[in-house]
Amino acid sequence: CGNQRDSRNIDRLPSSETTSSVEYRIAYVALCIHNSDRGRLLLEDLRAIPSIDPDYVQFGCAEWFWQRHVNTYALQVEPLRHKTKDKALIGFQEALHVEKIRNEFFDVLNQMVQGRTIEERVPGTPIGRTAEL
Repeated sequence: CGNQRDSRNIDRLPSSETTSSVEYRIAYVALCIHNSDRGRLLLEDLRAIPSIDPDYVQFGCAEWFWQRHVNTYALQVEPLRHKTKDKALIGFQEALHVEKIRNEFFDVLNQMVQGRTIEERVPGTPIGRTAEL
């Protein structure tokens, strides 16, 4: 955004609009999940994370990913219309929304690592057990 030219920049966007568009680079986490009871429970909990905002958080596995690493899944934060891209040009106001969703996404993952349930972090989800990473 604006003068932020570092492609690995995760700084917050400026509080006021300084540009009409922002180059957004995908935020994602890829996990290889063990085929066990605990792994399946974790998989169920991870599937609930897109309920944060289904138009901006996706869960799944790209075919090329699966071919290289069986049982590997990815969670990503990106506007749904750009879900197959590594980066996208989006408007400033939408970028603020994506930033908010991205922060909540990583907060939920952090809470999972700490042993909190998805239900505690994302009200209304059907998951109610602790997902262990």
